[in-house]
Amino acid sequence: PPRLPDRPRDMRVRAYALELLAYLAVHSDGATSDQIMEDLWPEARRGPATQRLHQATSNLRQLLTRSRASGDTDSEQDDHRPDPLVKAKGRWRLNPDAVDVDLWRLRAAYAAARGRTGTERLNALRQVCQTYTGPLAGDEDYDWVGRHRQGVLGLVIDAHTALATVLSDTDPAEALRLLHAANEYDPVNEDVACDLMRAQHRAGDLDAIRATVRSLRLALEEIGTEPSPA
Repeated sequence: PPRLPDRPRDMRVRAYALELLAYLAVHSDGATSDQIMEDLWPEARRGPATQRLHQATSNLRQLLTRSRASGDTDSEQDDHRPDPLVKAKGRWRLNPDAVDVDLWRLRAAYAAARGRTGTERLNALRQVCQTYTGPLAGDEDYDWVGRHRQGVLGLVIDAHTALATVLSDTDPAEALRLLHAANEYDPVNEDVACDLMRAQHRAGDLDAIRATVRSLRLALEEIGTEPSPA
C-alpha cells in the first residue's frame, strides 16, 4: 500500500496525496499535470481537477519533507537536501536523490538480473523476491493501477520461477518455497502451478500435487475457465 514509513502522526494525509504518491512511484520518469488529472480524476471537470492536483502536490510535498526530517537528527544537513517532489519541464516527479521507493529497487534488481550472470544474477533475483510483499498499491482500487499492478506481478513471478529453476538441484526446499510464493501471488497462472507440481513431484509429495490441482481449478473457475487437458 502507498505509505510513508516516517510520516509524522500530527500531519493530515489526503487520499489524493497518497494516490499521487503511488502514481508517481509507478511513473518514475514523471507525468504532466494533464496526464495526472486525466488518469486520476477522469470524470472531474478541469477546475476541480486542478484544485485536487494542487492540494495533492502541496500535501505530498509537506509529507515527504516532514517524513524525511523526522528520520534525520541533523537539521542543518536536511536544509541542503533536494526537494523530494519536483516539477521540471512540465512534469511532476519524485526526486530519486531525495526519495527511496521500494518499487524502484525492485525494478532495478530485475533489470540487473537480466543483465548479469552467476552470483550477481542470483543476488539480484533474491532482491526482487524479497522486495515484493504484495500487490502494487495494496488493496487500493485506483482506476489506473490495474495494468501496472499486473506488470509488476509479471516481473515478480518471473524472478521467483527463475530463481527456483537455478536452485532446484542445490536447494530444492527453497525452490519449492519460491514456487509456493509465486503460486499464492498469481493463483490463476497455470504455468506457475505446473512448475510447483513438478517440484512437489520431485519432493515425493503427491498430496500436495492434488491440493495444487484443486486450488488451480477453483481459481480458474472464478474467472470462468478451467485447467488445460495437459
